[in-house]
Amino acid sequence: MAATDPPIPAIKPTDPVCFYCSRQKNAIDPWEFQILDIGRLRSGAELGCQTCDLRYRAVSCYSSDPDQRVIFQADPKRLTFDRRRFFEIFKLPGGDPCALPTIQIGYPLSSSTASEETLVRIKGWLHECTTTHDACRGAESSQSYMPKRILHLSHEGRVVLMESVKPQTYACLSHCWGPSQSPIKTLSTTIDSFKNEIPSQKLSATFRDAVDICRRLDIRYIWIDSLCIIQDSDEDWAEESAKMAEIYANAFLTIAATKSKDGTGGCYSNRDVSHVNCGTVIEGSVFIRGQMPRFGGPAGSKAAESWPLLLRGWVK
Repeated sequence: MAATDPPIPAIKPTDPVCFYCSRQKNAIDPWEFQILDIGRLRSGAELGCQTCDLRYRAVSCYSSDPDQRVIFQADPKRLTFDRRRFFEIFKLPGGDPCALPTIQIGYPLSSSTASEETLVRIKGWLHECTTTHDACRGAESSQSYMPKRILHLSHEGRVVLMESVKPQTYACLSHCWGPSQSPIKTLSTTIDSFKNEIPSQKLSATFRDAVDICRRLDIRYIWIDSLCIIQDSDEDWAEESAKMAEIYANAFLTIAATKSKDGTGGCYSNRDVSHVNCGTVIEGSVFIRGQMPRFGGPAGSKAAESWPLLLRGWVK
Protein backbone atom coordinates (compact mmCIF):
# COMPACT_ATOMS: atom_id res chain seq x y z
CA MET A 1 0.00 0.00 0.00
CA ALA A 2 1.34 3.44 -0.87
CA ALA A 3 2.36 5.66 2.06
CA THR A 4 -0.15 8.35 1.11
CA ASP A 5 -3.14 5.98 0.97
CA PRO A 6 -5.52 6.06 3.96
CA PRO A 7 -6.14 2.75 5.71
CA ILE A 8 -9.04 0.68 4.45
CA PRO A 9 -11.98 0.80 6.88
CA ALA A 10 -12.72 -2.60 8.32
CA ILE A 11 -15.77 -4.45 7.03
CA LYS A 12 -18.26 -6.40 9.06
CA PRO A 13 -18.60 -10.15 8.35
CA THR A 14 -21.98 -9.51 6.74
CA ASP A 15 -20.62 -6.93 4.25
CA PRO A 16 -20.24 -8.42 0.74
CA VAL A 17 -17.70 -5.77 -0.30
CA CYS A 18 -15.25 -3.42 1.37
CA PHE A 19 -15.84 0.26 2.08
CA TYR A 20 -14.34 1.49 -1.19
CA CYS A 21 -16.21 -1.01 -3.34
CA SER A 22 -19.51 -0.41 -1.57
CA ARG A 23 -19.07 3.34 -1.97
CA GLN A 24 -18.77 2.87 -5.72
CA LYS A 25 -21.59 0.32 -5.85
CA ASN A 26 -24.00 2.55 -3.96
CA ALA A 27 -23.15 5.75 -5.82
CA ILE A 28 -25.95 7.38 -7.82
CA ASP A 29 -23.52 7.88 -10.69
CA PRO A 30 -20.94 5.05 -10.49
CA TRP A 31 -17.43 6.12 -11.39
CA GLU A 32 -16.40 5.55 -14.96
CA PHE A 33 -13.02 4.36 -13.71
CA GLN A 34 -11.28 3.74 -10.41
CA ILE A 35 -7.56 3.91 -9.61
CA LEU A 36 -6.23 1.62 -6.89
CA ASP A 37 -2.88 0.06 -6.10
CA ILE A 38 -2.20 -3.64 -5.81
CA GLY A 39 -1.42 -3.37 -2.10
CA ARG A 40 -4.87 -1.95 -1.40
CA LEU A 41 -6.50 -4.68 -3.48
CA ARG A 42 -4.61 -7.33 -1.55
CA SER A 43 -5.69 -5.81 1.78
CA GLY A 44 -9.31 -5.73 0.63
CA ALA A 45 -9.09 -9.33 -0.48
CA GLU A 46 -7.64 -10.37 2.89
CA LEU A 47 -10.56 -8.64 4.61
CA GLY A 48 -12.98 -10.80 2.63
CA CYS A 49 -14.09 -8.34 -0.06
CA GLN A 50 -15.13 -10.42 -3.06
CA THR A 51 -14.66 -7.56 -5.52
CA CYS A 52 -11.13 -6.81 -4.31
CA ASP A 53 -10.32 -10.52 -4.34
CA LEU A 54 -11.39 -10.84 -7.98
CA ARG A 55 -9.48 -7.72 -8.96
CA TYR A 56 -6.37 -8.79 -7.07
CA ARG A 57 -6.39 -12.22 -8.71
CA ALA A 58 -6.69 -10.56 -12.14
CA VAL A 59 -3.88 -8.02 -11.75
CA SER A 60 -1.62 -10.60 -10.10
CA CYS A 61 -1.39 -12.35 -13.48
CA TYR A 62 0.75 -9.42 -14.63
CA SER A 63 2.22 -7.66 -11.58
CA SER A 64 2.84 -8.24 -7.86
CA ASP A 65 4.29 -4.83 -6.99
CA PRO A 66 2.13 -3.52 -4.08
CA ASP A 67 2.74 0.09 -5.22
CA GLN A 68 1.67 -0.58 -8.82
CA ARG A 69 -1.32 1.51 -9.72
CA VAL A 70 -4.17 -0.11 -11.64
CA ILE A 71 -7.01 1.65 -13.48
CA PHE A 72 -10.32 -0.23 -13.66
CA GLN A 73 -12.88 0.73 -16.29
CA ALA A 74 -16.40 -0.64 -16.78
CA ASP A 75 -15.70 -2.53 -13.56
CA PRO A 76 -14.74 -5.29 -13.46
CA LYS A 77 -14.45 -5.92 -17.18
CA ARG A 78 -11.43 -3.85 -18.20
CA LEU A 79 -8.19 -2.71 -16.60
CA THR A 80 -4.92 -1.04 -17.52
CA PHE A 81 -1.66 -0.25 -15.77
CA ASP A 82 -0.47 2.51 -18.10
CA ARG A 83 -3.44 3.57 -20.29
CA ARG A 84 -1.68 2.07 -23.31
CA ARG A 85 -2.26 -1.66 -22.96
CA PHE A 86 -5.66 -2.86 -21.77
CA PHE A 87 -6.81 -6.21 -20.40
CA GLU A 88 -10.27 -7.77 -20.34
CA ILE A 89 -11.70 -10.07 -17.68
CA PHE A 90 -14.18 -12.65 -18.94
CA LYS A 91 -15.92 -15.86 -17.95
CA LEU A 92 -16.61 -18.88 -20.12
CA PRO A 93 -20.15 -19.56 -21.40
CA GLY A 94 -22.19 -22.41 -20.03
CA GLY A 95 -21.68 -21.68 -16.35
CA ASP A 96 -24.14 -20.55 -13.69
CA PRO A 97 -25.65 -17.29 -15.05
CA CYS A 98 -26.08 -16.04 -11.48
CA ALA A 99 -22.41 -16.50 -10.67
CA LEU A 100 -20.37 -13.32 -11.12
CA PRO A 101 -23.17 -11.67 -13.16
CA THR A 102 -21.20 -8.47 -13.87
CA ILE A 103 -18.44 -10.31 -15.73
CA GLN A 104 -18.81 -10.50 -19.49
CA ILE A 105 -18.87 -13.80 -21.35
CA GLY A 106 -15.88 -14.49 -23.58
CA TYR A 107 -14.44 -17.30 -25.63
CA PRO A 108 -10.95 -18.73 -25.95
CA LEU A 109 -9.25 -17.49 -29.12
CA SER A 110 -7.13 -19.46 -31.55
CA SER A 111 -3.93 -18.00 -32.97
CA SER A 112 -5.44 -17.77 -36.47
CA THR A 113 -8.89 -16.88 -37.77
CA ALA A 114 -8.36 -19.55 -40.44
CA SER A 115 -8.22 -22.33 -37.83
CA GLU A 116 -10.75 -25.12 -37.55
CA GLU A 117 -11.46 -23.92 -34.02
CA THR A 118 -12.56 -20.55 -35.38
CA LEU A 119 -14.77 -22.22 -37.98
CA VAL A 120 -16.48 -24.33 -35.32
CA ARG A 121 -17.14 -21.16 -33.30
CA ILE A 122 -18.67 -19.43 -36.34
CA LYS A 123 -20.89 -22.42 -37.04
CA GLY A 124 -22.03 -22.38 -33.44
CA TRP A 125 -22.96 -18.70 -33.64
CA LEU A 126 -24.85 -19.24 -36.89
CA HIS A 127 -26.73 -22.20 -35.42
CA GLU A 128 -27.69 -20.15 -32.37
CA CYS A 129 -28.81 -17.29 -34.60
CA THR A 130 -31.01 -19.41 -36.88
CA THR A 131 -32.55 -21.50 -34.10
CA THR A 132 -33.08 -19.05 -31.23
CA HIS A 133 -33.52 -15.59 -32.79
CA ASP A 134 -37.08 -14.94 -33.89
CA ALA A 135 -36.02 -12.61 -36.69
CA CYS A 136 -33.53 -15.14 -38.07
CA ARG A 137 -35.31 -18.43 -37.47
CA GLY A 138 -35.71 -20.34 -40.72
CA ALA A 139 -33.76 -17.73 -42.70
CA GLU A 140 -32.04 -20.37 -44.84
CA SER A 141 -35.22 -22.20 -45.81
CA SER A 142 -37.31 -19.06 -46.42
CA GLN A 143 -34.89 -17.28 -48.77
CA SER A 144 -36.99 -15.24 -51.21
CA TYR A 145 -34.47 -12.83 -52.77
CA MET A 146 -31.54 -13.36 -55.09
CA PRO A 147 -29.28 -10.78 -56.77
CA LYS A 148 -29.36 -10.54 -60.56
CA ARG A 149 -25.90 -12.12 -60.74
CA ILE A 150 -24.23 -14.37 -58.21
CA LEU A 151 -21.08 -16.50 -58.00
CA HIS A 152 -21.76 -20.21 -57.76
CA LEU A 153 -19.19 -22.28 -55.87
CA SER A 154 -19.54 -25.73 -57.36
CA HIS A 155 -18.70 -28.96 -55.56
CA GLU A 156 -15.97 -29.51 -58.15
CA GLY A 157 -14.13 -26.41 -56.97
CA ARG A 158 -15.15 -24.15 -59.84
CA VAL A 159 -16.30 -20.53 -59.44
CA VAL A 160 -18.93 -19.58 -62.01
CA LEU A 161 -20.82 -16.33 -62.58
CA MET A 162 -24.53 -17.08 -62.93
CA GLU A 163 -27.61 -15.01 -63.73
CA SER A 164 -31.30 -15.37 -62.86
CA VAL A 165 -30.73 -18.02 -60.20
CA LYS A 166 -33.75 -18.93 -58.11
CA PRO A 167 -33.49 -17.74 -54.48
CA GLN A 168 -30.80 -19.59 -52.54
CA THR A 169 -28.80 -18.97 -49.39
CA TYR A 170 -25.93 -16.65 -50.31
CA ALA A 171 -23.19 -14.62 -48.67
CA CYS A 172 -21.84 -11.15 -49.46
CA LEU A 173 -18.31 -9.78 -49.27
CA SER A 174 -17.55 -6.32 -47.90
CA HIS A 175 -14.01 -5.26 -48.78
CA CYS A 176 -11.70 -2.40 -49.73
CA TRP A 177 -10.72 -2.30 -53.38
CA GLY A 178 -7.58 -0.31 -52.63
CA PRO A 179 -5.78 2.24 -54.82
CA SER A 180 -4.91 -0.42 -57.39
CA GLN A 181 -8.58 -1.35 -57.68
CA SER A 182 -9.69 -4.95 -58.02
CA PRO A 183 -7.22 -7.17 -59.91
CA ILE A 184 -10.12 -9.05 -61.48
CA LYS A 185 -13.51 -7.71 -62.45
CA THR A 186 -16.43 -8.48 -64.70
CA LEU A 187 -16.36 -6.45 -67.90
CA SER A 188 -18.39 -6.60 -71.07
CA THR A 189 -15.41 -8.47 -72.56
CA THR A 190 -15.07 -11.03 -69.74
CA ILE A 191 -18.64 -11.75 -68.64
CA ASP A 192 -19.18 -14.58 -71.12
CA SER A 193 -16.00 -16.40 -70.09
CA PHE A 194 -16.82 -15.88 -66.39
CA LYS A 195 -20.16 -17.61 -66.97
CA ASN A 196 -18.14 -20.65 -67.93
CA GLU A 197 -15.59 -20.32 -65.10
CA ILE A 198 -13.60 -17.68 -63.25
CA PRO A 199 -10.01 -18.96 -62.92
CA SER A 200 -9.26 -19.32 -59.21
CA GLN A 201 -5.63 -18.29 -59.71
CA LYS A 202 -6.82 -14.89 -60.95
CA LEU A 203 -8.85 -14.17 -57.82
CA SER A 204 -7.31 -11.83 -55.26
CA ALA A 205 -6.30 -13.19 -51.86
CA THR A 206 -9.39 -11.61 -50.32
CA PHE A 207 -11.69 -13.20 -52.91
CA ARG A 208 -10.03 -16.61 -52.50
CA ASP A 209 -10.41 -16.45 -48.73
CA ALA A 210 -14.06 -15.41 -49.02
CA VAL A 211 -14.72 -18.36 -51.33
CA ASP A 212 -12.91 -20.66 -48.90
CA ILE A 213 -15.00 -19.40 -45.97
CA CYS A 214 -18.22 -20.04 -47.88
CA ARG A 215 -17.15 -23.54 -48.85
CA ARG A 216 -16.23 -24.36 -45.26
CA LEU A 217 -19.63 -23.11 -44.11
CA ASP A 218 -21.45 -25.02 -46.89
CA ILE A 219 -22.64 -21.81 -48.54
CA ARG A 220 -22.66 -22.28 -52.31
CA TYR A 221 -23.31 -18.73 -53.51
CA ILE A 222 -21.53 -15.43 -52.85
CA TRP A 223 -22.05 -11.89 -54.15
CA ILE A 224 -18.94 -9.78 -54.77
CA ASP A 225 -19.50 -6.34 -56.26
CA SER A 226 -16.63 -6.24 -58.77
CA LEU A 227 -17.57 -9.65 -60.16
CA CYS A 228 -21.37 -9.39 -60.05
CA ILE A 229 -21.68 -5.94 -61.61
CA ILE A 230 -20.41 -5.21 -65.13
CA GLN A 231 -17.79 -2.62 -64.28
CA ASP A 232 -17.55 -0.92 -67.69
CA SER A 233 -21.31 -0.60 -68.14
CA ASP A 234 -22.78 2.62 -66.75
CA GLU A 235 -26.26 1.22 -67.24
CA ASP A 236 -25.58 -2.02 -65.34
CA TRP A 237 -23.72 -0.20 -62.58
CA ALA A 238 -26.55 2.28 -62.09
CA GLU A 239 -29.11 -0.52 -61.97
CA GLU A 240 -27.22 -2.89 -59.65
CA SER A 241 -25.60 -0.36 -57.32
CA ALA A 242 -29.08 0.92 -56.48
CA LYS A 243 -29.90 -2.55 -55.14
CA MET A 244 -26.88 -2.89 -52.83
CA ALA A 245 -28.81 -2.25 -49.63
CA GLU A 246 -31.28 -4.96 -50.61
CA ILE A 247 -28.51 -7.34 -51.65
CA TYR A 248 -26.66 -7.06 -48.34
CA ALA A 249 -29.84 -7.06 -46.27
CA ASN A 250 -30.98 -10.37 -47.76
CA ALA A 251 -27.64 -12.14 -47.49
CA PHE A 252 -27.46 -14.97 -44.98
CA LEU A 253 -23.97 -13.82 -44.03
CA THR A 254 -21.67 -10.90 -44.83
CA ILE A 255 -17.94 -11.56 -44.77
CA ALA A 256 -16.03 -8.40 -43.88
CA ALA A 257 -12.35 -8.20 -44.84
CA THR A 258 -11.89 -5.72 -42.02
CA LYS A 259 -8.10 -5.67 -41.75
CA SER A 260 -7.33 -5.59 -45.48
CA LYS A 261 -6.69 -2.31 -47.25
CA ASP A 262 -6.88 -4.00 -50.66
CA GLY A 263 -7.32 -7.39 -52.29
CA THR A 264 -3.88 -8.62 -51.26
CA GLY A 265 -4.71 -8.64 -47.55
CA GLY A 266 -7.12 -11.58 -47.51
CA CYS A 267 -9.86 -12.31 -45.00
CA TYR A 268 -7.85 -14.36 -42.52
CA SER A 269 -5.35 -13.05 -40.00
CA ASN A 270 -3.06 -14.20 -37.21
CA ARG A 271 -3.71 -12.82 -33.75
CA ASP A 272 -1.22 -11.25 -31.38
CA VAL A 273 -0.31 -13.86 -28.76
CA SER A 274 -1.19 -11.37 -26.00
CA HIS A 275 -4.83 -11.61 -27.12
CA VAL A 276 -4.73 -15.41 -27.23
CA ASN A 277 -2.86 -16.37 -24.07
CA CYS A 278 -5.02 -16.08 -20.95
CA GLY A 279 -4.22 -15.70 -17.28
CA THR A 280 -6.39 -17.62 -14.81
CA VAL A 281 -8.44 -15.53 -12.38
CA ILE A 282 -10.71 -18.31 -11.11
CA GLU A 283 -9.73 -21.81 -12.15
CA GLY A 284 -11.95 -23.15 -14.92
CA SER A 285 -14.28 -20.18 -15.18
CA VAL A 286 -12.79 -16.66 -15.14
CA PHE A 287 -9.78 -15.50 -17.17
CA ILE A 288 -7.94 -12.34 -18.22
CA ARG A 289 -6.13 -11.49 -21.46
CA GLY A 290 -4.86 -8.56 -23.47
CA GLN A 291 -7.72 -6.73 -25.13
CA MET A 292 -7.82 -6.50 -28.91
CA PRO A 293 -8.11 -3.03 -30.51
CA ARG A 294 -11.68 -1.79 -30.43
CA PHE A 295 -13.71 -1.22 -33.59
CA GLY A 296 -14.88 2.26 -34.41
CA GLY A 297 -11.91 4.20 -33.09
CA PRO A 298 -11.50 7.82 -34.09
CA ALA A 299 -10.34 8.31 -37.66
CA GLY A 300 -6.57 8.50 -37.86
CA SER A 301 -6.00 6.60 -34.62
CA LYS A 302 -3.77 3.53 -34.60
CA ALA A 303 -6.76 1.30 -33.79
CA ALA A 304 -8.79 2.74 -36.67
CA GLU A 305 -5.90 2.30 -39.09
CA SER A 306 -5.76 -1.38 -38.12
CA TRP A 307 -9.30 -1.82 -39.50
CA PRO A 308 -9.27 0.07 -42.84
CA LEU A 309 -12.65 -1.27 -43.92
CA LEU A 310 -14.28 0.52 -40.97
CA LEU A 311 -13.07 3.86 -42.28
CA ARG A 312 -15.15 3.47 -45.44
CA GLY A 313 -18.34 5.50 -45.67
CA TRP A 314 -20.62 2.58 -46.55
CA VAL A 315 -19.64 0.71 -43.38
CA LYS A 316 -20.53 3.55 -41.00
